[in-house]
Amino acid sequence: STLEQSDSVKLLGLELDSKIDFSEHTEKLCKKLSSRIGVLNKVKACLPVQQRINFYNSIIKPLFIYASVVWVSASSKECLTQILRLQKRAGRMILNAEPRAPSVPIFNRLKWLPFYIDSKIMKCAILFKRIQLEVPQYLIEQLKLNNSVNSRITRFCRLNFLTPRYKRKTEAGKTFTVTAIQEWNSLPVNIKKEANLKCFKNAMRRKYFNEQLVLSHFNP
Repeated sequence: STLEQSDSVKLLGLELDSKIDFSEHTEKLCKKLSSRIGVLNKVKACLPVQQRINFYNSIIKPLFIYASVVWVSASSKECLTQILRLQKRAGRMILNAEPRAPSVPIFNRLKWLPFYIDSKIMKCAILFKRIQLEVPQYLIEQLKLNNSVNSRITRFCRLNFLTPRYKRKTEAGKTFTVTAIQEWNSLPVNIKKEANLKCFKNAMRRKYFNEQLVLSHFNP
């Protein structure tokens, strides 16, 4: 039978386009975010700051991070900047800041990280669970530790993953497997050795937040 050609298709809430650059997903995500941030703007006068933060965490933030381990690394800088702009807007609304107020101090005060950093933490959390053998078998086979292919025993062979070979950074180099492993392998050993997943995530958040404290602006 003849298959119909489609420019994009929705799969489990994720817009997959023919170029796999997630531009279609970004466009629809921005519309949803704008709508919910608009609601926050209407009700913020009736809510104290903590309740505004609760609104953000329950109604807005889930849109930023849903399936982000798939689409963030494959998206263009322009798309990420569009989405970050909306996260900044939400932060300014919560704190009643001026529309052009610097975003880094606002994020620091709210103890937020940019959504693309949260995505990195979620990716590395999957690899942490892989080391603990708490993921499906297909991920165990796909995410290979160095000691599974290297006969030489090294100090960190059980903590580092084998990065898959790829030809182009702009294509296969943007996939989950490649970007997640590169991010994991760059982590300090003490974070990789955390006792459990909760401690691991907290350690990663501290790492990125401490780095954020000295930033002057965000660069997706």
